[in-house]
Amino acid sequence: EILKKMNSRVKALSQSRVQLSEKAKSAEKDKARLLALVRNEILDEGVITEATDRVKKLRQKQLGGKENDDDDDDDDAAPDEIMVLQTAWRAADERNQLTLQHIQNEYKVMTMQAQAEVEKVRAKVTAEKDVEVSRMKEDMKEALKNVNQDGGFMGNGDAAKENGEA
Repeated sequence: EILKKMNSRVKALSQSRVQLSEKAKSAEKDKARLLALVRNEILDEGVITEATDRVKKLRQKQLGGKENDDDDDDDDAAPDEIMVLQTAWRAADERNQLTLQHIQNEYKVMTMQAQAEVEKVRAKVTAEKDVEVSRMKEDMKEALKNVNQDGGFMGNGDAAKENGEA
């Protein structure tokens, strides 16, 4: 009876082990996919390489300050992958922020240039309008002067007779 219980327990544990190993494999696949996404789509190799170097240097500083108590060859070990990705992410984000700021500054400059150009065109149009208005005023004064000299407006027939006599 104890043997049956032990066998059923062993079977249950074996099934649990199989399920857990399948979950572990699935989690490893998901991890690999996420790492590929981050490494290939979000970050580029240059940023990751810089971050790896930066983390290694930081790690060497930390180990150098501790008077290496144990003489393991831990210095050559690969740096923490999460720390590298985090550092790379921060560096890429900082670069993106600087790029965004640069683009915004360029946009401001272009906007100011466009506004200045609009003001120049507006001033030119206003000057042309003022010249045209003053020319029209002169024409109107001349026309009024001619009307005053002729003694008023004449009908079409009268103007034809007068033009014919002159």
